[in-house]
Amino acid sequence: MKIKYAIILLIIFQTLFFVSCSNKKIIPQDKFVNIYAELIFAQDTASTPASKKDFKSIILSRYGVTQEQYQSTVNYYNQDPKRWSGFFDKVTLNVSNLQKQKKL
Repeated sequence: MKIKYAIILLIIFQTLFFVSCSNKKIIPQDKFVNIYAELIFAQDTASTPASKKDFKSIILSRYGVTQEQYQSTVNYYNQDPKRWSGFFDKVTLNVSNLQKQKKL
């Protein structure tokens, strides 16, 4: 009996550890909004496809984010489409502000 409980507790702790570690790969929403907005803005203003890739690397490194963290965050948002709706409202506002700044 004690072995069963020990195994169950071990599985629970491993699951909690895995979940807590995977959450560290998720970029906080405010930071992700800024990154995503800059990526959209860069894609709209880039002249060649190659420069779009360069912008992505530059923007991610500016925010101290790896490609893996970025992709994990996108996957996290893809798990629940409702997450995207409020997120995109913020991104749209942020892109609009970036466009206004460029015009100045």
